[in-house]
Formats: sequence, C-alpha cells, structure tokens
Amino acid sequence: MTKKVTSVQINEVPKVDTMVAYNDKLVMYDNLNCKLSDLITPDVNAFLSAFPLRADFTVVFLCIKGRISIKCNLEEMQVTDGGLMVIVPGTIVEAIDFDMDSTLAVMAVPDQDYAPNKSYHNATYEPSNFTAPMAVQLNEEVMKSGIESYKQLKNALITFGDKITPDLIKAYIMVMGGLAAVSIQKWFIEHPEEKKTNKNKVLKEFLERVKRDYRDHRDVAYYAEEAGLNPKYFSQLIYKSSGKRPMDWIHEYVVLEAKSMLKSKEYKISEVCKLLNFATQPQFNKYFKDVTGMTPSEYMKY
Repeated sequence: MTKKVTSVQINEVPKVDTMVAYNDKLVMYDNLNCKLSDLITPDVNAFLSAFPLRADFTVVFLCIKGRISIKCNLEEMQVTDGGLMVIVPGTIVEAIDFDMDSTLAVMAVPDQDYAPNKSYHNATYEPSNFTAPMAVQLNEEVMKSGIESYKQLKNALITFGDKITPDLIKAYIMVMGGLAAVSIQKWFIEHPEEKKTNKNKVLKEFLERVKRDYRDHRDVAYYAEEAGLNPKYFSQLIYKSSGKRPMDWIHEYVVLEAKSMLKSKEYKISEVCKLLNFATQPQFNKYFKDVTGMTPSEYMKY
C-alpha cells in the first residue's frame, strides 16, 4: 500500500491571540480589530516558511482590504480589495504573500466535516463547485454579507463556546458557502472572457490527470492519448494555453510533490524515490537536480 504523503492538518495551524476555534473542526483568523502584524507571531512565520505544504482542509480567505497572493498547484492566485479565495483539500501551497496593511478574514474547516458539500452547489453553480482552488473579486454588497456571516459565526463561537452545536456551525458555513457560490457564478457571467475555451479545457483536464497519475506516468504520450489527441497537437495546445510545454508541467508537479515530502523531514530520500515510483535513487536524484538545480539532499539543507 502506498504511504500517504504528509499533509498539514487543521490542528497543526499556528495559534494566535485573536484566533477562534471549535475543537479541530473550525479555525477562524482575522485582523478586523487589530493590525495584521499583530498576527504574525514567530509560530506563524515558522509555518509560512515551511512551504511547500499540502493542505488537508478547506481554507477560505476574504480579502476585505489590501492584497493576498497564493501560489498553489503551480499556479499564482491573487485577490485585492473585496476578493474571495478558496483553497481545497489536497492543494499543495508553495507560498503565501500579502500586504501588511491588508485586512483579512480566514476560515479553515476539515472538508469531510464542515466544508460546503460539493454536490450541494454543483447543479446550479457549476463553476463554483469547490473542487479546485478559486480566486474571484466580489461586489461590495456580497462582500458585506460575507463579512457579516463571518462575524455572526465568530460571535456565536465566542458566546457559546463548546456548547455550540455542530448543526449550527454547519448552517452558518452553508450560508457562507452559498454566498461564495452565487458570487463566483455571477463573476463568471460578468467576465465572459474567463470562460474556458476548448484549449483551456484541454489544459485543465491535463493538469487534473497529472495530479492524479504523475506517480505512474511522466510521459507526454500518455496524457495526449488520454485527451484523444496526437502528441504533437496536444503539446501545441498546452503550450498555447499556458506558455509551458506538457513536460514542463509534469516535471514541476513531480518535483513539487517531492519538495513537500522532503521539506517535511519525515521521509528519507529513498522513501520519496519509492513513493514517486522512480526505479532507482540515482535516477530520482538526477531528475530532481535537472529541474531544481540542486540534489534532494541539498534541498533538504536549503
């Protein structure tokens, strides 16, 4: 049986004075009544410097003012004043950056317990089914409603503490999830240029397959065949859509996964090699160095 790649669990996120939590089911951070710098404790700095990490829970960011950028699954996402960002379980987060004068509200929930049910929104709000990281700008009215819902849930946790019922927490989160789904759908309607073209659809499906099959398949021919296209045309579509060759994407995803394991310090290089299905450790070492410019052992010391 393949050993599960180490993930960061919700109970491992750093604690700060303004944090509100409900067991290991919900964590809420914000600087609505303080400076963002007040939240950046040594523990938070240590956590932010530990990337790349795989998130094993859903994280929702409301950027009320300022800017927040997150690089995850090899893509850059950014929102500014009135922005919403959703990170889903299984996302490998490489870096988080924000302006220090920002006002943010962040909520983290373990997907299996309290996050919005994916199927709940799929029928009506297909683009916002919370199955992939998402970043959109909200209008003022929706952002105001989102902040009010966030504050109500936070106040309920503070007021009732452990006496609050799981059903009440789920109800608040479902309301917030509905607001997010409506907002994302509306954003796509207002930005038709963002709708997926056929080329982008091929790219999206390719990246999903890489995420699923990268341990067993690191050749372009396999992914072209899965897409029902010849390798040359498939490569042209991916390059036109992303500015990268298919092999570049495959290399980056494999190495990103390797980095998350090596960074955790819980795996020996030989174990990472085996988990990623490399025939030999020297082969893995060469692959890693060709992409990053350093060997796995050098990276672990970096």
